[in-house]
Amino acid sequence: MRPPYYEIENLFQKQLYLIFYKMQEPHLFIVYIIHSGEGVKRALLFGLFPFYALASVINYDVPVQDVKYQITTVDGYTRIIAPGGFSYQKPGYPELPAVGFNYLLPQGYRLKTVRVIDSIWEIIPGSFYIYPKQKEHLIGEKCQFTEPIKTIYEADTFIPGQIILSAVSGNLRGYPIAQ
Repeated sequence: MRPPYYEIENLFQKQLYLIFYKMQEPHLFIVYIIHSGEGVKRALLFGLFPFYALASVINYDVPVQDVKYQITTVDGYTRIIAPGGFSYQKPGYPELPAVGFNYLLPQGYRLKTVRVIDSIWEIIPGSFYIYPKQKEHLIGEKCQFTEPIKTIYEADTFIPGQIILSAVSGNLRGYPIAQ
């Protein structure tokens, strides 16, 4: 059941919506806020304290050590290919693969946030000139090669500079999942 809509600041609407939506049915608690202004913010914050105690935290291990990839050379560029992977970069940026994982959630739960608790970076030995991400096009359609963006390729920084997180939750054949 979706909670009622509240006429308050967006930050609080989203926070309240996410917390309500994540609760299991026995813990569902509806707060009616009829005033606006500073008093509403205080009442809302006070009303949310019990919900943080009820919200569940679930830890999952992401098996990145099991991700297989292969390194090939194409026209002087290096391509890193991961089966089932996709490229999230913009055209002209280095084409680096991303891999997604699916997790079964307990019944009645939805994903609220994702946080990386620990990470280990692995440096692949060697020197690579990574293939640039190409513009999307239809299969069979001729397209022009997208050159690497010079300022990106000449920069003395890591790409990506941090772990890329993108997470959503939904249902797959009636089961709640996080992806």
